[in-house]
Amino acid sequence: MTSSSGFIGNFPLTIDNKLRVNIPAKFRDVLTREYGEEGLEVVITISLDKSIAVFPNRNYRKFLQELDSDLANSSNLEKRQFGKTFKGCAVMEALDKQNRIRLNTFLTNYAELDREVYVIGFNDYMEIWDRKKWDEFIARQIPKLAETLEQSSKPSTI
Repeated sequence: MTSSSGFIGNFPLTIDNKLRVNIPAKFRDVLTREYGEEGLEVVITISLDKSIAVFPNRNYRKFLQELDSDLANSSNLEKRQFGKTFKGCAVMEALDKQNRIRLNTFLTNYAELDREVYVIGFNDYMEIWDRKKWDEFIARQIPKLAETLEQSSKPSTI
């Protein structure tokens, strides 16, 4: 994995009884290489797809700056409520010595996580999905992939 690749891939993992989940070794490498000591603390919050988003602290702050800039010029109540919800559900967690993060009950209930999950990379951040829900999501999306690529104005190399 090169330093410019970010968080890429998905990893099947298990949440333990104390609501802890391992950060995959490839993602830990990105955290330490790209973010140094700061990478050992992450921000965990809701994601729009009933999953959990895990941001390196620096990326979360950058996302908040962009969100706040957008919200400052918005009279859209739904956008402002999204900003409050996204921020209000966020918690900061440090990786423990076994490279795990602890999820809280609110977030695991929100994402309807069972013990079996995927930790999935989305370049700048990670998401934690219930394994069954991710498998169902992918099964629905794959048939749509060709159609989406055909409608895209950019040529596809896939």
